Amino acid sequence: MALIGCGQIGWKYDDLFLVPGNFSHAAAVAANPGFCLAAVCDNDPESAKECARRYRVAGQFSSTEEMLVRGPFDVVVIATPPASHLAILKTVLAVSVQPKVIVLEKPLAIDLQQAREMVELGEISHCKIVLNYSRRFSPEIASGLAKFVDKECRFSGLYSGGLISNGTHWFDMLQMAGFRAREVRAIPPVVLLPGDDFQVDVILRSESGSSAILQMLPAGFPSVFEFTAMSRNSKLNITDLGLTLEDSSCAPSLIVKGATNYLRGVRRVGDVTGNLDRLYENVAGIIQGSAHPVSNTEHGLHPLEIAFAAKESAERDGVPINLP
Repeated sequence: MALIGCGQIGWKYDDLFLVPGNFSHAAAVAANPGFCLAAVCDNDPESAKECARRYRVAGQFSSTEEMLVRGPFDVVVIATPPASHLAILKTVLAVSVQPKVIVLEKPLAIDLQQAREMVELGEISHCKIVLNYSRRFSPEIASGLAKFVDKECRFSGLYSGGLISNGTHWFDMLQMAGFRAREVRAIPPVVLLPGDDFQVDVILRSESGSSAILQMLPAGFPSVFEFTAMSRNSKLNITDLGLTLEDSSCAPSLIVKGATNYLRGVRRVGDVTGNLDRLYENVAGIIQGSAHPVSNTEHGLHPLEIAFAAKESAERDGVPINLP
């Protein structure tokens, strides 16, 4: 395997999280006995050097082209900022012997034109692309959200950070619950963030009549990622930055005669600290021919369409934007 991008998600998250688990690509690869991290690359030579030292990697490079010449590699991980994804993906696909799998960090890109081009590349390439929308690799989240498919639902949530970097995770979870946004409306103003990202409150409606609202937390608030799904008989809360799930069933109220609520049957269904490990289990299955990508470039396009439609809506004083 080769890792392009020795920043936070590449390996530096190893020293950030306080709970057990592998939260960087390098850590998850090192934990899987089926893989060997053979080369790392970053345009900051010191970052590449530090990553190589920690994970005992023989090859360290500051140029993607130079690294790829030393291949071929079975798997290439692209863990760079999203503005660079398209160019690096083209470079990786241009080698004489393509990798079997490319692992690509989310989001796909920083604009829709690049994202759509990446989807097209994924469709015509013989190489499989796995996109790291990490919550797709959690069986607890996947099974929890599956209960809301084809039902009239209400979704709500909170996020901190940028809508592109964090909010698109939330929109992808809507997809997992069967929600396909058709109308996007945002509440002005748009808050611009460093690195081409932004924040805004978003209201969505689906073609089936379900609705969703995602609210931003301004700078200075604690880090938050919360997702609540409600149908007539089920409720799912995902809190603690996506690490804790609480599943409730509708039952007769203990307080009001003839009423129902979601209080009875509450159960915690585990945490999701092993998502990157499961991603690389999926990669191994793809190489062995026994699996398909759990998350691919097509999954990454619709969340970006929602995010940029929300920005357009806010810039037009909240005018609803219809998606195709």
